[in-house]
Amino acid sequence: MAIQLTRIEDHIYLLVLSGSTTIDEIASLGSEITRLNDEHGEDYYIEVVDMSELHTIPFDLRGLRSSLAKTRVPYAALLVHPPYLATMAANILGKVTNLITEWYDTREAAIERARVLIAEKEGVKSKDPR
Repeated sequence: MAIQLTRIEDHIYLLVLSGSTTIDEIASLGSEITRLNDEHGEDYYIEVVDMSELHTIPFDLRGLRSSLAKTRVPYAALLVHPPYLATMAANILGKVTNLITEWYDTREAAIERARVLIAEKEGVKSKDPR
């Protein structure tokens, strides 16, 4: 599988994409995140998506649409080293949905931002490192 999923902490999931990723892998991953959300009693989550080692991304819009329809939408998608096409798609998604989309140079910076977003959502004061 070209996607590795790790639950970093409450509400934060790290997705590491490498090589070539397929729509089927994305659909399977969405189901797994939904299962983990339910298992941990989470009503929202943030994806930190590390694309540093990604060679190709799927561009099957019908397949992507049907796979997304079956999954819980993340509160935010924080992308690490996304390809240009992924940044364009993230910009479009951010404009037509409530999804927060941002990109970062390092995984650590994205995870720290995820913590800030959670604190803000939960109503806890925190220092945003940006």
